[in-house]
Amino acid sequence: MDRIYYRDKIQEQLNDKQYYRELNDNMDKKTKRNINKLISKFPHCTTDKEVVYLTKFEVKTNNFYGLPKIHKSKEIETAVQQQNCAYIEIKSPKDLKFRPIVAGPQCPTHRLSHFIDLILKPSATERTDNAEDTNHKGRSKNQCNADARCITDLRQNKQVLYTNSVDTPSHGKFRREIKLANYDGTSEWSDLKSHFDTPAMINNWDDQEKGLYLATALRGQAQRVFSDLPTEKRMDYTTLIKALQERFLPPNQTELYRVLLKERREKASESLPELGQAIRRLVNKAYPNAPSEVKETLRRGQF
Repeated sequence: MDRIYYRDKIQEQLNDKQYYRELNDNMDKKTKRNINKLISKFPHCTTDKEVVYLTKFEVKTNNFYGLPKIHKSKEIETAVQQQNCAYIEIKSPKDLKFRPIVAGPQCPTHRLSHFIDLILKPSATERTDNAEDTNHKGRSKNQCNADARCITDLRQNKQVLYTNSVDTPSHGKFRREIKLANYDGTSEWSDLKSHFDTPAMINNWDDQEKGLYLATALRGQAQRVFSDLPTEKRMDYTTLIKALQERFLPPNQTELYRVLLKERREKASESLPELGQAIRRLVNKAYPNAPSEVKETLRRGQF
């Protein structure tokens, strides 16, 4: 696609006053100030570590770009129907529209969203549908009962979220009792590591505690890696992390991930968010040491 054409189409979309307006203030700074005010208003609801996690990080403005809706362009559809080769060349179709994409992993609210997710997850209750036994505007009685139990747990059993026994730190504020996800080696190691690092930082775990908590979360293949370590090294966090990374994230696979990234295409049953997430993972694996700006450029290049 022609770069000038792409830029002009995006600018044309942003100039549509029905859907977009130019902001005079920096909304990122304003949002972060509001988060700080909220935390200051309720000082006893968060620990010192949580305040640092929620407020002390670099905020970057999200990127805006457009994903071409080639399936809705009549010009492209006509060109495809009339093609007599393996590809078509049409640089600037006049009727092409773009799906707006706002991307950026360091917006002001991303840590707050993750934090809230960690706090609420232990109290979430799985609900099942029952089409024959419905109540409350089509929702099943099982669903209603599950909601009631969840609300009761939140109101009456706050110990699930806030402990006051062995988890009480020296500064007197309560620590979060966060249930860690299990890891069996079949899912992404980077997902488990990211999930584990957040509660470890919030709860100020030392290396011994991190080794114990990580060991209890291992299952299947990952548990076998743990069992193969010498007995005296099993609870050593540094040794355990190194063994798991060597097994599930070997450093010599970057070239493989770069090839997979280059050949990655949207699958028939894949949604755009799923495609974007898959590309993000491949970029992180193919270029693990690249700056975030370079990774973002690589991700956009795939579209």
